[in-house]
Amino acid sequence: MLLRLKLIDLINFLILAYLLSLIFLYPYGVPLIGSNNLRVSDLFAFPILGLGAILLIHKNQVYHYPVLNSFVLVFILFELLYPILGLFVGYEGLGAVGNTLRMALIWLPFYFYILLSEPSKVLNLDSFINKVLRYSIVLNIIYGIIQIAVRVRMLPYSFLVTKHLEPFAVDSHFRVVDGIRASGFFVNTTGLSVFAILCMSYFLARYIGKKSTMDAVFVLLSFLALILTTSRAGVLTALIILGVGWFFIPNKGKLVSVLIFLLAGLIGYFVIDYYVGTDILFGRFSRLLEGGATADRSFSHRTERIWPKVFQALESFEFGTLVNAVNKVGLVDSGYLTYYAQGKWPFIVILILFLLGTLIKSLNILADRSNWANFLVLSVVIYLSFTLVVLNPMRSPFVIFFLLFGLWMAESHQARHAKN
Repeated sequence: MLLRLKLIDLINFLILAYLLSLIFLYPYGVPLIGSNNLRVSDLFAFPILGLGAILLIHKNQVYHYPVLNSFVLVFILFELLYPILGLFVGYEGLGAVGNTLRMALIWLPFYFYILLSEPSKVLNLDSFINKVLRYSIVLNIIYGIIQIAVRVRMLPYSFLVTKHLEPFAVDSHFRVVDGIRASGFFVNTTGLSVFAILCMSYFLARYIGKKSTMDAVFVLLSFLALILTTSRAGVLTALIILGVGWFFIPNKGKLVSVLIFLLAGLIGYFVIDYYVGTDILFGRFSRLLEGGATADRSFSHRTERIWPKVFQALESFEFGTLVNAVNKVGLVDSGYLTYYAQGKWPFIVILILFLLGTLIKSLNILADRSNWANFLVLSVVIYLSFTLVVLNPMRSPFVIFFLLFGLWMAESHQARHAKN
């Protein structure tokens, strides 16, 4: 009993450190053999996996969470086992083991923690997450503004603190300054946009359930951080999430929330136009509005060059690449296509079932708004469903962390109230 308590306390600490490392230090690490890397977050993920395995053996039981222990578990198994198949059929050597290990480090640390934790533990974690996200979103907004100011030569390059960490970045697409777009403390603008949308979804979900004014304030701040990235896919899905969330907030808050967003947008427009220029910062949006998706250079580059090359390369793989598709066919730039390339239709079917299952679970928010985590899950599913067209956020450990956290919170709430 004493061993169990000490181990779970140590895992609690490691989970908190793991979350902080995902927010501020995920791009950094040490390159290993081939395309494999040891990231800072792995230094916490490995002991979590080891201690979790020991505790599972010692405890010989897990807590029952129906959704997490059913189709979510099936999807995790597909993520872990597909690369190993590549080893058996000769598509890949030991690199297949590296692929599986990376998927394990992304999915299993928090999943193990959930299986070993009683439902009430999620409330303590939520309290920690709430504080961390508030500070983190503010810091990323400040640093994002600094990045833009440096890019337009309003501030000297010395203000960029992440330039000192650039030698330790293990991602080839790491950017200290990503054009005119803010990337905060993440690997690039996509990383910050993912973080901002998840923060916005989290605080909006809490506002729906708790009706706290501070949560509403941080919804606005999270959206501001997203705007600084000028991510078109991110802004589009964020607006959809806000639109859906608007129907769940109290009636007296509906008009006020619209007016506040309009006022903040108006102020932001004049500030940006004066210091940077709206045509410079939001030129990517105007091009999309004027010419549509087919005329957009980024989207047309995918449809006319990247995706056709992927399909052509897949002719050599009857069952898909099995290992990470990027290693075999190059840049894919689409989550759906990545899963199709790796496992053809079986993997796509499992992915769709995973999204549909979590969507159905999240719709419980219609019956019980006090279980606000269901809206967090709904928001993540909306985000994934849209952005999987042009990105692959399903391989983002931060997305996975919040999806699992939302499901755990929702199922724990249901379990606690079922006992009452």
